[in-house]
Amino acid sequence: MKRFGASPRLLASLGRIHSARREPNEALPLFLRAVRMDPGNRTYPLEVARTLIWLERPQEALEVLETLGAQDLLTPEIELERARVFFRLGMRAEARTILGRLSAGVKEDWPFLRSLAELELEGSTEPGKARLFETYLKKHPQDLDALRRFAKLLRASGDHARAWPLYRKRLEVEPRTTALILEASEEASWAGDPDSAIRLLEGVRESVAGTK
Repeated sequence: MKRFGASPRLLASLGRIHSARREPNEALPLFLRAVRMDPGNRTYPLEVARTLIWLERPQEALEVLETLGAQDLLTPEIELERARVFFRLGMRAEARTILGRLSAGVKEDWPFLRSLAELELEGSTEPGKARLFETYLKKHPQDLDALRRFAKLLRASGDHARAWPLYRKRLEVEPRTTALILEASEEASWAGDPDSAIRLLEGVRESVAGTK
């Protein structure tokens, strides 16, 4: 390391390599060294906080992010991570306040809105509360990756009434794999549409019978 001159930028780059390799324990000390060498840089503390969240150390991550707030170094990306930490700590009201503030400021930054929507769904425990994903899909109805992600997050949160329409859309635009059909039939049943659930399962049964 010394032979190449350990600059904060180099340390952070090495930390990102470890992160890409799913090695957060190796990445964290590199990001911390980068912060110590360049305390005015707001990117490096954000890397530290994200890694701490990854390591299931949300309280420490919050302390890092609050320090940035005290220094007036907050950015929308840092605020997003603060909301993520608040959700992890069970501070849902605080998290939703941040998401509301950030979403109100989103204009044409659709990738950022998608990040907000995903976080809102990840932190949601009450069916019907999350709304940002609807705003995103109205603007980007052809974003199949987002459609899949939102459908699975709604399914995981137990919001079946709103997951089922997304699964219906997936059935229209994706290859009808057995796994997708089984998930969709479950969502239909849980959402109070047993007829659709039965039709989907009958289709799977006919397909299996046809291969024999």
